[in-house]
Amino acid sequence: MMYHKTWNPWIYENGGLRRTAETTFYRPLKYKQPIRILVGTEADFFDPNIPYSWRKDAAEIIVQKPNITFLIPSEHPDPTCSFTNAWIGLKITDHTNLKPLLKSIEHLPFVKRWVFFDGLTKEKDITALFKCDSPIHFNESKWHHAYPCSTCTGDGYLNKYLIQWIVVSGSNVKYIPTDVVRGICNYAEALKIPFYYKQALIGGKLIRDPYLDEVQYTQIP
Repeated sequence: MMYHKTWNPWIYENGGLRRTAETTFYRPLKYKQPIRILVGTEADFFDPNIPYSWRKDAAEIIVQKPNITFLIPSEHPDPTCSFTNAWIGLKITDHTNLKPLLKSIEHLPFVKRWVFFDGLTKEKDITALFKCDSPIHFNESKWHHAYPCSTCTGDGYLNKYLIQWIVVSGSNVKYIPTDVVRGICNYAEALKIPFYYKQALIGGKLIRDPYLDEVQYTQIP
C-alpha cells in the first residue's frame, strides 16, 4: 500500500474552511508504528487562507512524529516548509494552472519531489514538467526523436525538476479516462520515475490499485 492512513486537519465546508474535531486533528499522535499518511485529501494543507494557529498546531504534530512520513500534495506549496519527514508534492487537477505552480518547485526543500494528479477527467498538458529547455526542441510539440541534443537523450524530454515519484488518483464521483492515466504513465516509464496508480472509479465503484493495461502500478521510491 502507498499509505496506511489519511489525515485532514481541516476541510472545505459550505464554501469555507473548517478545522476538524480534536480527535481527527491530533490523530497522528496516536500512531506508534512507522507509517505513511496522505495529508489534505479534503482541503489543501497549504491553502493560503488557513489561519496561522491551525498551521502551527499541525506543524507541531508533524515534528513530534518523526517515524511517520507525511505525504502532502498541494497546489500552494510553501517554500518555507522544512519538515524532514514530509514529502511535499505538486497537486495537479483539471483546473490547475501548471505554469505558475512550477515557478516554486526549484526553491522548495523537498525531501521527495513528487507529483500528485488528483481527479483528472480530461487530458492535461504536462509537457512543461518534462520538456527539455534546449532551443533545439522549441518547435517540437509531441514526443518523438529529434536532432541530437546535449541536454537530453534526443527525444526532447528529461526529468529536469528531479521528480522522484508520480501518483495518479481518480475521483470517487467522476471517471478518469484510461488514456489520461496511460499518458502520464508513459512519461514515468520513459524517464524511469516510480509510478503509482492509486485509485479509479470503475463500474460505479472506487477501486484501489486498479490495473492499467493488465498491470498494477504501485511503485514507491
